[in-house]
Parts: sequence; C-alpha cells; structure tokens
Amino acid sequence: MGEVNPTKADTGRRTPSYAVELLGELDAGSDRDAARQAAIRLKEQIAQSSLDFSACHQHVVVDRDVEQTILVHNTAGRTQMGWLHGTMLTRQPFTLSVFVHGLERRRERQRLKLAYRRLHTINRGAEQRGRVPDFDRYVQEREYQELLGELATGETSNLFRVSIYQTLRAPGPEPNLAALSEAVDFCAEQVESAGDCKVNRGEFRQHELWASSLPLGRDIHAKARKYPTANTGDMLPLIGTKCGSPTGIPFAFADPGRTVELLNPYDEEHANYTLVLSGRSGSGKTMTANMGLSRCVAAGARGFVIDRAGHYEILTRLIHGAQQIETRHAHERAAGLLGDAEPEDGDGARPRAADRFQVYPGEARG
Repeated sequence: MGEVNPTKADTGRRTPSYAVELLGELDAGSDRDAARQAAIRLKEQIAQSSLDFSACHQHVVVDRDVEQTILVHNTAGRTQMGWLHGTMLTRQPFTLSVFVHGLERRRERQRLKLAYRRLHTINRGAEQRGRVPDFDRYVQEREYQELLGELATGETSNLFRVSIYQTLRAPGPEPNLAALSEAVDFCAEQVESAGDCKVNRGEFRQHELWASSLPLGRDIHAKARKYPTANTGDMLPLIGTKCGSPTGIPFAFADPGRTVELLNPYDEEHANYTLVLSGRSGSGKTMTANMGLSRCVAAGARGFVIDRAGHYEILTRLIHGAQQIETRHAHERAAGLLGDAEPEDGDGARPRAADRFQVYPGEARG
C-alpha cells in the first residue's frame, strides 16, 4: 500500500472542515517489512510441499503427487449452459479454474470495428485477385462479425476475457501416470467435442499453468479469449454431479465422480416412502436391500422383511434383538403362488394349467 496514501489524495485542495482520524500509517516502511515477513511465515505454513518442474515437460511433481494442467487454447466455437460439465466427470482429482475479466464495452466495440474492417478489406482484395482464400482469416472475420452483432443488441451486452484451466492429479506415493494420462485425454476430448475448440496439454508450460490453477485469483499464464455476455455465462462451472439426499445413510458411490452419496428414505422431497429395487438376477438387489436395511436399523429405524428364500437370515443374526419367524409350509405355498412349483392334488397328480381357467366362446373382433 506504499503507493496509495489517502492522506495525500487532496494535495493542492482545500482541507475540509471536519477532521479524519487515521489509526495507522499505510505507507510506513516498517509496515511493509512486517507485512512481507508475515507473508513469508504464512507461505511457510501453507506451502510446505516441494515442487519439481524438471522431472517431465508435461507434469509437475508436488511432494509425492503428480499433476498436469491443461487449458482451452482458442475461442470456443459454440457454448451452452454446462458445456464444461464433461470435464468434471473424470475419476481423477481435479481443479477447474475459470478466470473472467470484464472489458470496457465502448472501447472494445471500436477495436472490433477497426479489426473487422481491416480483415474484411484483406479478404475481399484476395478474392478479387483470384488468390487461394485463407480459411483462418475467414473464420476470424465471422468471429468479429458475430461479436459485433452481440454488442449491437443493447447496453446489457459486453465483452469479457475468459481463461479456462484444469489441473488433474495422480495421488502419491505411487502415482498412476497411465490413469492421469487417460484423465487428461478424457477431459480434453470432452471440451473439444462440446465447445468445438482446441485443448493444449501444457507441454513446457506447466510452471505458469500450475500457478494459474491455484486459488489465488491470479491468471499467470493469461491465455484469455474474448466472449460476449451470453457465452461468458456458460463458462461458469455451476453444474455438479452429486445426487442422492443431503443427509442420510451412506448408500453408494456415484459413477462417474466416485463421490459417496447419501440416502434418506424419509426425505421430504420424495412423494412417498416407497423404494423399489429392480435389476436382473445377480445384479445385487438383495445385497443392496440388506445394506440399506442394516444401516437404517443402525440409525434407529425398524424393519420387517417377508422373505421366501432365506436371503435375510444372516441379517437377523448380525442385528441384536432381531428375530426370524418361520411359518409351516410357507415356502411351498409361496412358491406355488408364484409359479415356481405346482401344488399336488389329493391323488398326487399336479393340476394342469388349463384346469385353472374357464374358456368362454365368442367372436374375435379386430
């Protein structure tokens, strides 16, 4: 704060009649030295991990972890709300950093007009001389035209400089570099397919890129592109992958994301308290029901199970005070009702399926 001194802001002007009380000097040399020493002590406390940028031109070794930072290299051809959502579906730990800097609308519009006129003249001149058209110049001309069209819609439209970085990490002490490489390729493909843009893997630039991903609000690499207001709103990564209830019992891991999801059977958001588990044979329905019931009972709930196959017998043995009540021939009667076995008649013969129904003659109508 040495260059900003409010006590000297009114130099050459008449001093106001009221007095201003200053609690301390803002530009004293001792204050600067004390602040510098405090910053050094704070850095020593929160930044104790060692950094190695020389091990590989694509990675940075942070203590025992390995990290790689990628960035959006050029302007996205198209955006929609949540277009960065695909980058958050990776299984590796990551940090997604988006820097947004507002620009002065009038000045930027004037610059765009001059740039568009210059590029338009160059492209039309090349066409008149019969030269091979430059595709990149045509793309840039259309980009300028679209930006000018956005700024011409009203005062609410503006231009912003946007930088997008993502740091992916392979945890130590034995980091899986193959999994890190797959995560980098996955996130890059998600961005390129959703935004029609290029993603740079950050070769030989990890020193600046990694520093830009820190939660310090500093865009060290400063690889920014200009976007209008509508597209800038699409850049904010406000969409997550979390599902389940805010509170409840641990239920399962989300895929993708690998986050622990909670289940509250009595959540007020549910229309009723009915839960249905469906799936093919062997897919884990009984195991899921056992796990959910045991955790609900541990939380204080009461459970009743009508079981015809004995799949919940082990659960009654694990829970203190649980009882298993068996009725005589319950299994055979239930099996007969469900079609797994046919009850026998008095003479030992099994009835035919046709004997259970009566057929009434009639005309078939289309």
